[in-house]
Amino acid sequence: QFLAVIQMSANYLNDRLTSVDSSMQKAAADIMEAASRSLDVVRATARRLRPAVLDYLGLEDTFRESLATWSSYAPNVESRFDTAGAIESLPEDIRIVLYRILQECLTNIAKHAEATSVDVHLAMTDEGAALTVKDNGKGMAVDEPSSGFGLLSIKERVHALDGEFEAESEPGKGTRLSVRFPVNTTR
Repeated sequence: QFLAVIQMSANYLNDRLTSVDSSMQKAAADIMEAASRSLDVVRATARRLRPAVLDYLGLEDTFRESLATWSSYAPNVESRFDTAGAIESLPEDIRIVLYRILQECLTNIAKHAEATSVDVHLAMTDEGAALTVKDNGKGMAVDEPSSGFGLLSIKERVHALDGEFEAESEPGKGTRLSVRFPVNTTR
């Protein structure tokens, strides 16, 4: 909204400065252009933060589509996906976080794990919603700080929604990441 006001105000000034001062008119035009570009960036960021695909496909089919797309870029990695329970009944913010966590996990597996298989399990039970992503890759030190933001980002997203995060790994035996969210979280 603020960017739109800036853009409209700069447009107003630009229209009024036509015969007064060309350098001021140029400055107003530059402000309009900067505001327009900023609006484009904000809109694109908003689309990425709230993926519309969840609205069209639902959570389960979005996961299936994401894994299929990922598998086309990682053809040597066998991926399996299963679900249990009424996952489509999850609140929107939890669905978005689960989707983003899946994306982050798949990215990390492709970059670092050297895995040949990935198992993804998404469930809704009386205790809550749970996502588990397990690979058979080279493993990692889950307790040591890393140079990336992947695990930190996942932890922050989970804790922001009162969820639980767990990562287990052994060298040469892969990594298992689990997140859980309480069912009765009201949003």
